[in-house]
Amino acid sequence: MARIVVDSLSKSFSGVTIIDNISFQMDTGLMGFLGPNASGKTTLLRLLATIIKPTKGTFKWMGVDCIQDPLFIKENLGYLPQSFGLFPETKAMDFIVYISSLKGIPSKEARKRGATILEKVNIDPKDNRPLKTFSTGMKRRIGIAQALIGDPKLLLLDEPTIALDPEERIHILELIADLAKTRTVIMATHIPQDLQRASYIAILQKGKLGFFDTPERLLDIVRGRIWKVTAKSEFIHSLSSELIQIRYDTPSLAHVLVISNTPPCYGAELIEPSLEDSYIAFMTEKGIN
Repeated sequence: MARIVVDSLSKSFSGVTIIDNISFQMDTGLMGFLGPNASGKTTLLRLLATIIKPTKGTFKWMGVDCIQDPLFIKENLGYLPQSFGLFPETKAMDFIVYISSLKGIPSKEARKRGATILEKVNIDPKDNRPLKTFSTGMKRRIGIAQALIGDPKLLLLDEPTIALDPEERIHILELIADLAKTRTVIMATHIPQDLQRASYIAILQKGKLGFFDTPERLLDIVRGRIWKVTAKSEFIHSLSSELIQIRYDTPSLAHVLVISNTPPCYGAELIEPSLEDSYIAFMTEKGIN
């Protein structure tokens, strides 16, 4: 039995459909949701966290209907929203202890568990500075830490790597991949490369599920059709194929990635696509970017 089963889930606000008839099943592992702004990623996570109710459809966690019994999933849930509030004068450990108390964890036990959780996100448990002095990236890591309180079996993470420097981003992605070995982790992101170790990638297009499969399958869709072209900038826009990425080395010279079934021009080099290349190419062919 799949841990989470989503069936025909939909959500409308003032007659406007934001989530449109989404269905999927997921067991242990990492699922990543990709999509442009306003595609419905955050709304979908809010539905799964039972913060808002669907207009129609159902979803179950471990066989229990979460719309009828939201407390059951909340007892198993860790949630990182896209934006969240911190108490600016509070220390990191005190904040974790406070959130732990809301989950019924005694203070002494919360401090012990909290130290381990903070260390996992590279925050010193003994850091006595108020949270208002923390960098944006450190605050984001505090948000990830609070989502881990209580050892949740379902993690919903909305843009967890926002504002993280490259080193911390890699560390957090490794942590997420490790957690997904024994948990169900659903992550919304706008960075395709964040999902290299995902079990599944889902692409939302105007609230609809446009793609749901493995990262390798997303790569396969465009493999053998991504070409690198180096040319003068005035030549680039004469190409009849779809441009998916342009990088200008100088005002007159550009490196371009093109999606085409055949070489788009003389000297074009067939390359192995990255997840980002594949995602952009997929969206380009769908006319979404």
